[in-house]
Formats: sequence, structure tokens, C-alpha cells
Amino acid sequence: DASGAAYVTGWTRSADFPTLNPYQGTLKGKFDVFVTKLSSSGNSLVYSTYLGGSGDNDYGYNIAVDASGAAYITGETDSPDFPMFNAYQGTYQSGTQDVFVTKLSSSGNSLVYSTYLGGSGRDEGYGITVDASGAAYIAGNTSSADFPMLNPYQATYQGFSDVFVTKLSSSGNGLVYSTYLGGVDIDNCFGIAVDTSGAAYVMGYTWSTDFPTLNPYQATHQSGQDAFVSKLLPNCCDGNRGDLNGDGDDANILDLTFAVDRIFRGGAASDCPEEADINADGTPHNILDLTFLVDRIFRGGPAPGPC
Repeated sequence: DASGAAYVTGWTRSADFPTLNPYQGTLKGKFDVFVTKLSSSGNSLVYSTYLGGSGDNDYGYNIAVDASGAAYITGETDSPDFPMFNAYQGTYQSGTQDVFVTKLSSSGNSLVYSTYLGGSGRDEGYGITVDASGAAYIAGNTSSADFPMLNPYQATYQGFSDVFVTKLSSSGNGLVYSTYLGGVDIDNCFGIAVDTSGAAYVMGYTWSTDFPTLNPYQATHQSGQDAFVSKLLPNCCDGNRGDLNGDGDDANILDLTFAVDRIFRGGAASDCPEEADINADGTPHNILDLTFLVDRIFRGGPAPGPC
């Protein structure tokens, strides 16, 4: 943090792991998460605590800290009694593992919020960051076809393992957005960052030849396991879908011209993917979006729905 203190998370099976001013003073399962704050000199603890339930596998994978000194931790848990407080998802989903997201107070001895995040498969949180408003962004891997979604870029699970990217409200008990990101093969995410505009940057690796690409440096999968870097924009939609060219009018002839240029001539992509996903199937700039536009403009078909 700004004072030079270090915040560390991981997992332990030690019943005598060093604790000080803990939220949880004892080991509860086979492996528990630990969260430790070291002084700026590194030779003393500010606080150190266990965090876990009665399951075998509670692992802390990443940690972030905000300007107030509150720590945000993510990882995975198989504990149906993992500590919960002000949760978005307060019950374990009975998959192999669920993601957990926990915000510890600056003193380390109380929860601000703690929530599960997952579906019926295996879900792992590997990256977390926080913006100036206190909203947490979490990224990781999921094999759940029913992972929580809201305002997604990609609404459906593609197969094997997909990346997920989720933004929690600053209170921790609601989603701002949550989306899959992946193709038909194995996709894993290991890091996330956010800029001052709220755009999220995620990285990891993919075996998918159809992993989503847009404005790419490298457009094709090379072989085996490739790295990926993706930038997700905050929801830029102004209400309804269809304003591809950003002129403020939805689904007009200029938007149709923009779509034709993009799809058939490789022209510029819309600055707002949500606007370009006119039929709301999770994929912007495809032939089904073009068909929807033609039907709307020339046949009086249905208007695009809300973002």
C-alpha cells in the first residue's frame, strides 16, 4: 500500500500458522486461506488471519488493496460453511469448488463482505483488482454452464473451461456485470487489471481456435496453448442495442452501412460491443445481427432490445 506495507494470501494446513489480530484465529479445515499484512519494515505483523470453513480445500490465489487499506481476496473453496457476510451469493453451489470473494477491513479482524461466486461445476478465482469506487473485478476459470451472468459480452458457456470476468458492486452483494470469455477448448485466466475508465484487462492462456478476438495483434491460434490478452469495456450502451456507429440513433441505415462494412469488408468494429450485438446472442458484428437490422429497417421488424 502507500505506506509500504505488504499484503499476502495463500493457503496453509498449519494449525500454528502465525496470527495476530485475526478475524479467524484457528484452522477450520484441511487447508485454509491465510491473509497476512506485514509492516513496511517486513519484520513484524500488522495482522494475520485464517479464512476458511470445514472443507478440505480453501485456497487464496490473489489479493488487492484499496486506498483505505481494506484487502480483497479471491480463490476457491469447497467449504459449505466458508465465512459469508453481506453476500451476493450466500450459499455454496455444490460444485467441485466455488470462487470466493472476501473484503477484509483495514484492521484485518472483521469482514466487510464475503461471498461465493459460482455454479454447478468447478469455479476458481485467480485474479482480483479494485477500482477507485471500491468495486472489485474478479477473473478466473469456470466449468459451470450456470455461472452467474449479468450484462455479459458472452452469455453462454462454450465448453471444457471458460474464463469468467465479474465486476461486483462496491457493497459486494450485487453484480455490475459478469461474463464468460472463451471458445470450445480449455481457456484459463490468471490476471486482471482495471484502468481509470473502468475497462478491464485480462490475461491467461487458451487452447481454443475460436477464442474471441477483436482488433487483434495476432488473429489466429498458433498451436497448443496460446496466451491471450483481452480488454473489456464498461457497459457503453445508452439504452437499446443497435447504435453501431455511435451517432446516438439506434438501428438506422447508417448503422446498417457500418455493419456491412465491418462484416464483408473488414471495416472498423463498433466502439461499443453491446450496441453491435443487436440480436443479443453474445456475439457482436455477425450475420445474424445484420439480418436483424435489415428486418428492422426494411420490413418494420422488432426494435433491438435493451443492453
